[in-house]
Amino acid sequence: MNNLIRIKSGVSGLDDMFNGGLIKGSSVLLAGPSGTGKTMLGLQFIKEGLFLKENCVFISMVKDPADVLKYYDVLNVDWDKYINNKKLSLLYFNAAEIDRMIFRLKKIFSKSNIDRAVIDGLPCAVKPGYLVKIRTMINFFKDKHATSYFVTAVSEKNKEVTFDNASFPEMFNSIVLLKQKEEKNEYLKTIALLKAEGIIYDTKIRKVEIGRNGFKVKTVLDKEVMRAPAGSAPVIQLGNDIFLKSKKVEEYLINTFKEKFPQAIIDKPKSSLRYDLENIINDVKKDMGIFTLKFEDVYRLAKDDLLVSLDDYIEKKKFFKGSVEACTFKEKIFGIPDDASCRCLIYRKDLLDKHSVKVPSTWEEMVKAAQYITQKENKSKIAGLLFYNRKNWMSDTFMELLWSNGGNIFDEKGNINVSNKAALESLKFIQDLIYKFKVVPAGFNSQLFYEGRCVFFIATSYAYKEIINGEIPWRIKKILKPSLVSKLALAPLPQMKKNSRNFKILSGSAYCITKNTKDIKSAIMFLKLLTSEKTMRALELKAGHPFPSRVKLWKDKEILWQKPYYAQAEGIMEKYMIPYQSIENYKTINVVIQNETLKVLDRSKPIVDVLLGLESEIKVINKRCKDHERIAKKIIDYLELNYNRQIKLKDISAEVKLNAHYLEKIFKMQTNDTIFEYLIDLRIKKARELLEDTSNNVNEVAYKVGYSDAGYFSKLFKRKTRHTPSNYKLI
Repeated sequence: MNNLIRIKSGVSGLDDMFNGGLIKGSSVLLAGPSGTGKTMLGLQFIKEGLFLKENCVFISMVKDPADVLKYYDVLNVDWDKYINNKKLSLLYFNAAEIDRMIFRLKKIFSKSNIDRAVIDGLPCAVKPGYLVKIRTMINFFKDKHATSYFVTAVSEKNKEVTFDNASFPEMFNSIVLLKQKEEKNEYLKTIALLKAEGIIYDTKIRKVEIGRNGFKVKTVLDKEVMRAPAGSAPVIQLGNDIFLKSKKVEEYLINTFKEKFPQAIIDKPKSSLRYDLENIINDVKKDMGIFTLKFEDVYRLAKDDLLVSLDDYIEKKKFFKGSVEACTFKEKIFGIPDDASCRCLIYRKDLLDKHSVKVPSTWEEMVKAAQYITQKENKSKIAGLLFYNRKNWMSDTFMELLWSNGGNIFDEKGNINVSNKAALESLKFIQDLIYKFKVVPAGFNSQLFYEGRCVFFIATSYAYKEIINGEIPWRIKKILKPSLVSKLALAPLPQMKKNSRNFKILSGSAYCITKNTKDIKSAIMFLKLLTSEKTMRALELKAGHPFPSRVKLWKDKEILWQKPYYAQAEGIMEKYMIPYQSIENYKTINVVIQNETLKVLDRSKPIVDVLLGLESEIKVINKRCKDHERIAKKIIDYLELNYNRQIKLKDISAEVKLNAHYLEKIFKMQTNDTIFEYLIDLRIKKARELLEDTSNNVNEVAYKVGYSDAGYFSKLFKRKTRHTPSNYKLI
């Protein structure tokens, strides 16, 4: 059995109990009395596999599995879709038909490998002869490297769960026990791991909840969260500068935390903010602690399984819905939102009032208003419309117009289709702003706005804050005339047409915790304090970006006195889009869109040709990325299997059957790491797990993770974790 690769259970909190997930190819006995949620937990395991595009099988020994699935629509899975596309197989056999069941499974495996299997209704009251058949079934799945759940009902006597045959539970690699008891007029459900071979697992009994999203393990209860970890002082590691907004708030938080935990160690970074994603990923792979990330980077790092799920520590209803969605990956939240922003319309209120012009709600109205006002203000030589001097303004404008025009870059079937009518109209309109309507100067000189020589300005709400506060970025040579500050106002981005939806790209940042954090429980304690309403309000009063993700702060009287434009947050940010979640490889595609659509502005290429070329390039990008992902995954799988022995590049090259130089290039593109830097990180991660068991000495750990020289291993360990292996064991 492969005892190295971890997979996700699909149940919030359960992977934490397994210290990072189940071991691929292992067998799990899921036992408990009737009504404890065993079948639901098993089906969530299958759901996770289906969402990962894995092949799964659900076997029922009690009744028709199709009938079982009818009662689990709470899991929000279109079971029929997966059955029809052959990703989910259903089998119905009774306990006496195990031989026939295995024969049928062999047929299924001959067509495609099965990654996950759930056998529901396995009897535990069995005779010794029948145990041989069950063991045969367990070994069958192990040989095929399929992770299997065996669900069985057990009796509960004298508050202890018992198995009629003591040999029965010994056959499984892991045992998950579900129980329930009556407490305050309701049944309290609990979960515990009785066994987990090859894993340093959580031995505590945890509460569970079954709600709209299925089964959830309360890994860390609120009462536990605000209690210091046993045996050591809390260690709070702060990644990048999360207190850029206010040093006073930083001082308050640290002092408040230390009042409760005087021995707490606050580990602050020596360097300043590092917005470059490659640098952030390198930091995240260390024990980085709490840090801030842009929304798109939260999604990227969650996808790479580098972040701690924060589902249990956020009150979703108190945050802007879009911000929560932006921090969500596979229905789990990996960041607590700080601020949110999108592009909007900044306009000269004094000029619109002077000429009795209403704030435009559509692009057509804005064009007419810009033409009218610039004509009246002819002597001032003012421009009608400008865009904030940001790199992606053209691609963002094109995408927002396209969405508002009812189009997209792919069709209903998910096929790439950029050369459509909506895209043609949107790109033509951008060109017409310059050459037909003549409201946008050909030079796109945004400095005209800061000189007061522009009516409308398309920018982010964050840019509005910069402008009115005189915090113009260093790259803009001139600052806004002081007399213009009171003349500016904010409005939602115009719609493409009347009654259309004015979509805009949502951006922002969130607080996250890296999985490599040494003291996750303490990090969560500090994060709860940091993201409390009181703290976030204090941060907004001291500084803050438009707009805070806590919706209550949009209506706070004291904040509104400072920043009256916060009252417009809801109208400005509604109808948002989160493209990096809905468009595969969006970051790369966005660059291509920017480069190609710019050719329309100088009319160097016909619009139709631009769109056809763009469509072709996106198809190539998606195919290349899929190939590269497959290659990188193959390399990672090889490293996971062989990290404990000497590895050379030629070995990997032979395994993947590709040129070594090409392999290194692809791996770097996909992971932001070299192959051997990734291997070092993997070995250090495994070493940290081994060091949790204080019976392992440093020399043994070094050897087990592939290093024959313990001194060299210790140097690498300290470089990656800032601790020696010996000190790490004591923390």
